[in-house]
Amino acid sequence: MMLADFLAVAGGLAVLALSADRFINAAATTARLLGVPPLLVGLTVVGFGTSAPEMVVSVIASLQGREGIAIGNVIGSNVANMTLVLGSAAVITPLVVQPILVRREMPLVIGISVLTVGLALDNQLSVFDGIILLIGLAGFLGFLVMLGRRGESDPLAPDLETDPVERMSPRSAVLWLLLGLALLPASSQALVWGAGNIAAAIGVSELVIGLTVVAVGTSLPELATAISAVRQKQPDLVIGNVLGSNLFNILAVLPFPALLAPGFIPAGALVRDMPAMLAAILAVYLLSRFGAHRIGRGGGLLLLSGFIGYGTLLFMQRFP
Repeated sequence: MMLADFLAVAGGLAVLALSADRFINAAATTARLLGVPPLLVGLTVVGFGTSAPEMVVSVIASLQGREGIAIGNVIGSNVANMTLVLGSAAVITPLVVQPILVRREMPLVIGISVLTVGLALDNQLSVFDGIILLIGLAGFLGFLVMLGRRGESDPLAPDLETDPVERMSPRSAVLWLLLGLALLPASSQALVWGAGNIAAAIGVSELVIGLTVVAVGTSLPELATAISAVRQKQPDLVIGNVLGSNLFNILAVLPFPALLAPGFIPAGALVRDMPAMLAAILAVYLLSRFGAHRIGRGGGLLLLSGFIGYGTLLFMQRFP
């Protein structure tokens, strides 16, 4: 049975990554064909696309009462983005950090992370918490719209002036829209089912499985994108993409377990994992702030060490 569980997790992650990527491309193409303004396409289809795997997995897990996987998926993905993804990219090529990221965007993500910890201090993830996060999402999208109308850009937003996704023919777009609607929930179902069974079999909490296997798996597209960017000599794009993904994970994904399965937060999430998420973004901020707006290979190794250390701590403690 364990073999079937591992195959479900591996297959679910592979199909989820592929179907999410193609679904987003198809949705963006369809929106353009229908005459939707590029700004709206970027903010909705492309912007939410960075968190599509986390979003679908959290919805499925919440509906099945597996809050540990749903919450762990969000927190673990953010930790992995800051440590594994940025660390790996920086080891390959030092990352250039735009000054505006240090002045405005990083403090914004830090503030949202602090807000999340504050909402969790009552040991519950409630409907009220979900509404607060959605209000924050609306405010952020409104801010991007305001910048777009002024002719300014934001490093956390997709590139709205150029084509941010692969173009498809109308027939391919319709086909992948339909396939995506079927494959996204099916692959997420397989992933959540297999991950839950593995957690039960090896005596690890579903929260830990969500923080590790599921979170790292759903962060693989960000890792692949980051490595591709540095190899194409565009390292300045990496941090903005990762910060945007983290922000959408909190504001657009975390509300799902809050609204669909409100209840107590697993003990480890509050005392260990949310502080780890906050520490990861603070580490990136400090490395950028005092590293002449760049994260070098030494900083990348430090971030990777943090990822390894955090993963080791998870399996040593096995919090419920």
